[in-house]
Formats: sequence, C-alpha cells, structure tokens
Amino acid sequence: MSILTKINRTNELKIALTSILKQVHSKAYYRKAPAKTDYPYLTYYLRHTKDGHQYDYFWEVHVWTRDIKLAEELADNIEGFDKCSYKDYYQTFDIDLESRNNVEDEDKEIQHIVLLFNLTYFDVKG
Repeated sequence: MSILTKINRTNELKIALTSILKQVHSKAYYRKAPAKTDYPYLTYYLRHTKDGHQYDYFWEVHVWTRDIKLAEELADNIEGFDKCSYKDYYQTFDIDLESRNNVEDEDKEIQHIVLLFNLTYFDVKG
C-alpha cells in the first residue's frame, strides 16, 4: 500500500465525519473552527490504533455554544449516531458512543460538551 493511499484514508474519513456532523449543524470543523466563527459550532479530533486491516479510531466531538439548551440539543442529536454504521466507496465504520461530558470553560458564558465515540474502521478500497 502506498503512502498516498494512507493519506487518502484519513482524508476520506474526515470528509465522512464532517458530512455526518453537518447533519446536526452546518458549522462542523476538524480540530479547530476558523477564527471569528460565531457560536454555535462543532469541532472534532481523531486518534487511532491499528490491528491488521482494522483501525480503531477515537472520535472526540466538541459542541460549542452560548446557549445551554441548544448545547444539550446538539449533543443529543450527535449522540443519536451511537450504534450507526457508515459505508461508502472507500471505507466502512461502526460508531459506538463511549462517553458524554460537560466541560467547564474559562468563559462562563460558553457551553462546552464533549462526546467520545469509538469507530471500528475498515478500508473498502485500496
């Protein structure tokens, strides 16, 4: 497998996860929202381990808003992805919720909720 294939795997996964999150809210970003982005928005991070052709990803989703009711609503909608499966031309993965936590921010006006999912990922193409 070439290095290009490995880069494409990560990129295709980020595209899929961003599109999944955009079903909940239009402002969904990998790692960091652009400067001056207005609340609310979603960000996410990925970590992974590998065993053969299987990758186990840890998908950490952050909800950022100033409205507690909206924060809970967005987190509830994201939590709805628990036990879902995703498949496209390049990949297939299962989504399992591990935890959901409120995070205290320095700015007490900001509502911050973190959801952690396990993704069991397999390459379909490549």
